[in-house]
Amino acid sequence: MKHGVLILALILVAISAQATVYQYTNKQGKVSYSDTPQKGATKVDVPTVMTYESPKRIAQPAKSFIEPPQAAYQTLNILSPADESTVRMEKLPVTYVLEPSLNEGDVLVLYVDNIKQDSLFINGLARGQHSIRLEIRNMAGEVLLASPQHVIHSQRSSVFSPSRNH
Repeated sequence: MKHGVLILALILVAISAQATVYQYTNKQGKVSYSDTPQKGATKVDVPTVMTYESPKRIAQPAKSFIEPPQAAYQTLNILSPADESTVRMEKLPVTYVLEPSLNEGDVLVLYVDNIKQDSLFINGLARGQHSIRLEIRNMAGEVLLASPQHVIHSQRSSVFSPSRNH
């Protein structure tokens, strides 16, 4: 196996250099190749190496990726809780309609009494009147669109009437 690799390497070197190649039988009785004539060697006719030159590439200016403009928001409305409604839930989800849908990188933020919330749930409201609104903000924190403000009224059952707790 070693000799086969050696022979192949010698042939490739010989071909790439376009030197004269000689074939002979060495002392171990193996056929060998060399670029120097040996006793009993015969000249091997090595055909010219076929080459290919690829067509020249014309450099084209790099295409810059221009992000298509994102559609401007048209509608942001709170569906529930409804404006001027009375709520009695401890954890109240806020549902909304938004057209078109939220763009990548923008966020929807809920405010209860002008305090930013961590989710779209209203948690642990004290009794009384509260204002809620939604805002869409971009990555820079700029307000892109705000919903109309809703006023809701929170009623909590008395701790003295456990059967009325919901």
